[in-house]
Amino acid sequence: MRMTYNFKDAFYVCINKGFNRIPEELKEKAIVLDDDINLLVK
Repeated sequence: MRMTYNFKDAFYVCINKGFNRIPEELKEKAIVLDDDINLLVK
């Protein structure tokens, strides 16, 4: 998250079951998938 905030071309992707919080400052530069990564990446 810190690198996404500091670098203008960075984008944050989070895949984590039960975690879906992103700071307000990053809402335009982030996507959060509330799912089990084992089901998404095979």
